[in-house]
Amino acid sequence: MAVPLFTTFCLLAVTTLAVAMGRVLIVRFKGDECLHLLDSDVALIEKQKVAARRLEIVDVCGKTLTILTILSGIAAYSAWWMRA
Repeated sequence: MAVPLFTTFCLLAVTTLAVAMGRVLIVRFKGDECLHLLDSDVALIEKQKVAARRLEIVDVCGKTLTILTILSGIAAYSAWWMRA
């Protein structure tokens, strides 16, 4: 029972790390550190909106995966502890 739970925990942990790295890449390559407010920067404003939406989606997925990873880690540890 402990092995499938540990495998699930490892897969979720790797997936969570991949989402975190994806977020870093989005910020690094798609993000713009300057806030554009002028009417002449309409194209830049749209790019910032798209990047912000992507970051919101990645953040929600990251938070959900983090919670699932913690819960699966607790379950795997509990199963291992009961077995020992």
